Amino acid sequence: MKGTEAIVRVLPDAAILQLSVLGLLLLCSRPVAQGAGTLTSCTEAQLRAAMAGGGLVTFACEGTIALAGTITNAVNTTLDASGHQITISGSDVLRVFYVDTNTTLTIANLTIANGRAEFGAGIHNRGGTVNLRGTTMRANMAIASGGQGGALYNWGGMVNATNCEFLGNRAQSLTNSLTGNAEGGAVFNRQGEVSLHNCIFSGNRASAALASGSPPSIPPVTGANGCGGVVCNLGTLKISFCTFLDNYAKGGLGGEGYPGGTQPPGYDGSPVPFWGGTGGDGYGGAVFSTGPLWLYGCSFVGNLATGGGGGRGGQGGLGLYGATSGGLGGSGGGGFGAALFTSGGMAQIANCTMVSNNCAGGIGGPGGTGGDAVKGDGATGGNGGGGGLGIGVIDSRGDCFITNCTIAFNLGLPGSGGSGGDGGYSQSFGVTAPSGNLGMAGSATGGIQATACRMVNTLLAGNTPGGNGSGTIIDAGHNLSSDATCGFGSEGSLNNTDPKLGALANQGNSTLTLSLRPDSPAIDAGDNAAAPPTDQRGIPRPFGTAPDIGAYEFATLLRVSRSPGHGIDIVVQDGMGVSCCLWVSPNLTNWLPLATNVLSAEGTALFPQPLNTTAAPQFYRASTP
Repeated sequence: MKGTEAIVRVLPDAAILQLSVLGLLLLCSRPVAQGAGTLTSCTEAQLRAAMAGGGLVTFACEGTIALAGTITNAVNTTLDASGHQITISGSDVLRVFYVDTNTTLTIANLTIANGRAEFGAGIHNRGGTVNLRGTTMRANMAIASGGQGGALYNWGGMVNATNCEFLGNRAQSLTNSLTGNAEGGAVFNRQGEVSLHNCIFSGNRASAALASGSPPSIPPVTGANGCGGVVCNLGTLKISFCTFLDNYAKGGLGGEGYPGGTQPPGYDGSPVPFWGGTGGDGYGGAVFSTGPLWLYGCSFVGNLATGGGGGRGGQGGLGLYGATSGGLGGSGGGGFGAALFTSGGMAQIANCTMVSNNCAGGIGGPGGTGGDAVKGDGATGGNGGGGGLGIGVIDSRGDCFITNCTIAFNLGLPGSGGSGGDGGYSQSFGVTAPSGNLGMAGSATGGIQATACRMVNTLLAGNTPGGNGSGTIIDAGHNLSSDATCGFGSEGSLNNTDPKLGALANQGNSTLTLSLRPDSPAIDAGDNAAAPPTDQRGIPRPFGTAPDIGAYEFATLLRVSRSPGHGIDIVVQDGMGVSCCLWVSPNLTNWLPLATNVLSAEGTALFPQPLNTTAAPQFYRASTP
């Protein structure tokens, strides 16, 4: 049993109303002063004038300010739109803010949207300090031969973002080449430090090559890479209590192979057609990092890293008495690290949940069509290219330390092989040569792929295919795996053990967690010396005799919510099948029993209660044996 009782306090509606009215009277009794740094009209001219002298800039207006030019922050400035709906927009044509070296720009409670630039379409910080509080960065796009940092680009500076939302930003490359990578759908950090706290990242993407492949060339073009659907970190990155939802990094398509027998003038080569270009790779559906990385209390759900498709093989050369076979289709690119890709820098990950993220290999390119012949045999079509790899929810190629994390139900998808090219036609014989062979499919693994990953108090379950872990995983004890792929053997660790997980939901704090069922073997099975002081939600560890394995600490909890039908619903969470009594008190001294229920198989019991809107505040307590 994890605990014996928990207490909550419920205020009647009348008391809440009285407090609200008092606060309103106090607020109304204070006249609001409007200084030189206050916008009374939401125009670009007023915004620039208010920012010119630096200091605090506030708003006494509502609306969208569509800029005609990027605003350069040259002196320390704070923009605070508290209490107002303000959007500053680049109108899909220009960057919104540029922050000079050694200056500070603080932005609170407004939206930066629709910026467009080669890098840092929302904010480009060139060695200054950017502080974001309650700010929304939405639909900003870094687009170029290699776009970087859709919402924010930081070079050698400092960025601190708290309680912010990054929604639908993207880094997009225009060309498929090794220099055309798309990096950091929302944030790109080079030689600086970025700290992200209690932020939501949804629908951001780093997508290589806007066009569908490249025209035939010698040699064929390799697809560009997509790195970090949310963050591409080449500096120092600290992330705490953030949610990463439905972001992706995608490699670009390989280019088409040049046809045989029709090389450009001056090219010294055979008439044999060229192969198709290899698809680009997708690295880190949410986070790509080559520098020091700290992740704490975060959830990663529904993120994707996917490789680009291989290019089509070149068409076989034409001939009078013979022809050449079609070129080989290009291999599909790989998808590496559905949630996280790390390389080089040390990564420390604690109290994080990673669920239902996908890594996928790109499809192999189709083989080229075999050449036709007038009097001889037509040529065989080219073989299809091989499918790309789909590797890991975490692909770690450096030192990695994972503590009290839950990593479950992530999926690796191998890229399918490319189709064989059609055979060439023989005019004299009136027949078509055989088609090329289907390319081989790639391989995939849904769990953790690591070169040196140390784990303690970590739960892995249901990652497919290939199981929960591969590579070098160092068992530091008290880990649990639903299969034997991690090879755990240290004290307290469990292989081939069903963790008996509950539902994925917001179960406290701001992030998503996978709960433990009351009969889970992960309960009270962790190492207290290694566990963080709280779980991902902030519940103290240990709640019982020892901390639980994973990011979620099973505890006796009371949750109170309003019910339109009768007043309030009080839900108690504890052990399966346990008898639970709900008590009420006006003063924490005299307790009266209200009801007794038996907790369900999910370890919960519902106590519906009427709410007296005129009575004094009530305290509720649940007790179990």
